[in-house]
Formats: sequence, structure tokens, C-alpha cells
Amino acid sequence: KDGTRDANVFDIQQGVAISLLVAGAGKRELRHADLYGERATKYRALQENTIATTPWTILRPATELLLWRPFDATNTEEYSSYCAITEVFNSAGDDGRGSCWAKGLATTKDHLFISFDRAEALEKIGLLASRTASDKQVAQQLELEDTPYFTISGARALVRDGDFKSRIRKVTYRPFDTRIIYWHPELYDVGRGASSKRVMSHLWRPNIALVTSRMTKGESFAHAFVSRVPVEVIGLSSKTSNNAFVFPLRLYPDRSAQLELNLDPDQSTTNLSPTVMARMARAMGVSRTKSGMPAGLTPEEVFQYVYAILFSPSYRVRYAEFLKVDFPRLPVTPSHGLLQGLARLGGELQELHLLEAPIVDKPITEFVSGPNCEVEKIVWSESTVWVNRAQTTGFKGVSEDVWNFHIGGYQVCEKWLKDRKGRRLTRQDCDHYQKIVVALSETLRLMGEIDELIEQHGGWPGAFV
Repeated sequence: KDGTRDANVFDIQQGVAISLLVAGAGKRELRHADLYGERATKYRALQENTIATTPWTILRPATELLLWRPFDATNTEEYSSYCAITEVFNSAGDDGRGSCWAKGLATTKDHLFISFDRAEALEKIGLLASRTASDKQVAQQLELEDTPYFTISGARALVRDGDFKSRIRKVTYRPFDTRIIYWHPELYDVGRGASSKRVMSHLWRPNIALVTSRMTKGESFAHAFVSRVPVEVIGLSSKTSNNAFVFPLRLYPDRSAQLELNLDPDQSTTNLSPTVMARMARAMGVSRTKSGMPAGLTPEEVFQYVYAILFSPSYRVRYAEFLKVDFPRLPVTPSHGLLQGLARLGGELQELHLLEAPIVDKPITEFVSGPNCEVEKIVWSESTVWVNRAQTTGFKGVSEDVWNFHIGGYQVCEKWLKDRKGRRLTRQDCDHYQKIVVALSETLRLMGEIDELIEQHGGWPGAFV
């Protein structure tokens, strides 16, 4: 915890927990102790101590969480009274057939199915679909091999079945990093079977989705983003425990969840829980419309209200312990003014994070270029992000706060460039990066405004009682 090296007692990288379970002792008790430091220090402590001399902490796990570690239970009752995100985005179980949210998609072969642009995707998938190249040639050129769950011949047969070009679509791969995907759910894992395929398919139509995590193991909560298209499973964090989960606002008729991607538009339904909407209406003392929404509110405003709450710095600090171990929970406010004010700020955040806000087209940075535009080594120094070793090419005007800003487990300004190491930056790449910097700068401002607005209405938890 003091920053020094914490070594393992075994020759492995993964952390170790040792449990001593006693049966029939007649005493119900849960104790916990941590041991940090170098291996020799740990060996000595284990050699010299016994169960009796170990400085145990007595644990009393909360009924809902049942954590086998020390936990700050302050604000438990308050936080537990809020609505779980899985309850908020839960209209009728996806037309009664499954959940209305799902884990992000996982191709298990990103180098094949995910590309930086459409031309690259068409080249790779075109080779896979080729009737002249042999399986061996395809395997060599695309760096593929057969596995128990993927065979080159089987994949090629599926790709050839129909017009593969119609399946080239966009995917949110990482924050602010939209890539191109060849969409064919039978070729890779999209999360949890048929229900996940349905959830992702709702995002091929006009829609928007909240992206967040079930837990934030080893990371501080910054795990909230938006997308109009399907999302890759580690879109918020490289830690598998912190996978991205996707909550679409709109649901389309069940037939749109099949493999067909180009269907005539149909009336969508709102993926918001009638129970939670009724609770919001009661809290504000308003009636509900025929669609079930609190009077005076649209589904989009509720979505944006949720988004603003998740970007409240005080929310993230106050409930940090709870956000480590489960999905976020949403407080309901009795103030119509606060709800609409937060919805307005959440809407601005949404536009920024989708790079749809007009302000992102007004750069606050200057791109300086030397003879080499290839991304080699990313370094931030004196408000400049350098991308080559000679530090002649980079982006001037990136503040330290923006440089350090995280979405999920990713330091955005570094991650976006790091994923392009070895590639040459195009003009479009530079423009996109400058838009990201504007979006993050404005996000920091809006996060401050969100907390100010909450304080004006009574702060935490008063504004939500």
C-alpha cells in the first residue's frame, strides 16, 4: 500500500489468498489479515507467527455483498436505497425473452474481425471469403489456426454465405476509438448467448446505450461511457473482471435481433423499468404518461440524468467502496429542477463523448510535425503529447488534467495513441485526437458543474431524499 514492491510467496504473478476453514468448532466468525512486502519478509512473518498471534480483523459481511475482506460500510443504507442500473434498464426482459442488458462482444480474434477502417476489413474478410486461396494460404496471411471453437474452413463457409460486405459495421472498441467489425455472431462470442445477441442487435438501429462495469477491481470508478453501436467486451478496461456491460435505451421488435442487418424501421420501445419510472414520478409528485414516463420527462432525459450522476465526482468518491463490487446504483430525486438540470449536463456529456458536440470541431491544441509522423513513443511533457522518440511530432496544448483523465481503466490520451504504435498518423487521425482533447477538457468542466448543481439542491444525500 505504500508503493513498494509486493512480491508473491509462490513463483506466479497472480495474487494469493489463503483460506483456513474450520468445521465443527462451534464458533461462527470470519477473520481477515493482509500481508504485504517482499517474499523474504512474508516468509519470515509466516514462519514466526501462528493463527493466535496474527493481527486479525473481525469481519461482519453485509447480507447483500458478503465480502470476505474489510469494507467501509458507511452509507450502506443510503446507497442500498438507490435503484440498481440493472433495474433501471429493464423494461420487460427484452420482449419477455431475456435481459435488456448484456456484456460487450468478444471476437477472440480481434486481429481478424476488427479493423481500423473499412478498406482493411474488406481486405481481410475478402481473403477469408476467397474461393481461390487455400485454407493454408489464408491461415498464413491472416495468422490463423484451428481451435476447438474455430476452424478456418468453417469460418470461410459462414463468411461465404451471403454478402459479407453488408456485415461490415462500426463498433466501439475503446473510449473514443470506433473501429470496423465484421459482424457475424456465429463466428465469435458476444457474451451470453442468444440474449446478448439480441441486446447487441438493438444497436444496429437508431439507439444509444450506457456502457458501465459490474465491478471496478483494482481501479477507481470511472467506468461510464456511451455508444450508438455495439461495444467490445474490454471497451472500458483490460481487466476481465471489469468487463463492459451495455444497456441500450431503445428496444426493437424481436425479428431485428436476427442476423439480418437491413430491416425497415419499426416502432421501438423504451428499455426503462415501469417500476423505477413510477418511483421517479412518485418522488416528484407527478403523474405518468400513457407510455409510463413521469409527466414532463422523456426517456432521453432519464438516460442523460443517469449519465450525469455517474460522472459526478462526489458520487464516485462517496460510494467508492460500493462501486468496486457491483453495478452502480441510481438515486432518485424529488426535484424536477435538479433532474432536468442534471439531464441537460448529462446530455452535453453524451454529445461530447460521441464527438457530436459542435465544440469538438474547435481545437484547443496545435499539431506540430517533424519528418516522421509514425507513433513510436508516447510522452507527455510541458503540456505537449509527443508521439516520436525525437519529440518533434506531437500535440501542444494538452493540460495535465486532460492527459491524466481516465475512462474506465484507460488513460484516454495515452491509450488512443498507444494502440496506434507503429502506424503513421493521417490527417484524420490528428483531427480525431484533437477532438478527444476538447471532449475531455469539456468533460472536466461539466463534472464540476454537476457537483455544483447537486450542492445547490442539498448535496449528498439530501438532494435525493
